[in-house]
Amino acid sequence: MTDNLIQGKSIPPTQLAPLVDDASVKEVYADNFVGLNFNHGNLNLVFAVTRGDHTKMPPTNHRQLAERLVLPASVAIEFHAILGQIIADMEAKGVITKVPLKLNVVQ
Repeated sequence: MTDNLIQGKSIPPTQLAPLVDDASVKEVYADNFVGLNFNHGNLNLVFAVTRGDHTKMPPTNHRQLAERLVLPASVAIEFHAILGQIIADMEAKGVITKVPLKLNVVQ
């Protein structure tokens, strides 16, 4: 643990700023994870949604980009810890079961 000292004076630990709700922020639904990239200290995540094209018979599906999410490394680490705990809790309750992950790695 680091000491919170500047010139011998104690400083309080950093507190989170108050959260203000903004009803105009849109919610995003994504049913596909497209990929990620780590660039300049940020984790860049890309998500897509499957959409149907009903102008064709029979209708066909395609994936459409839904969201690009950029997280600083510190936030990505915090998100990983929280998501890991939620997944562990869901596994313990039998809500989900781990299956081997098949990664499509592009080099």
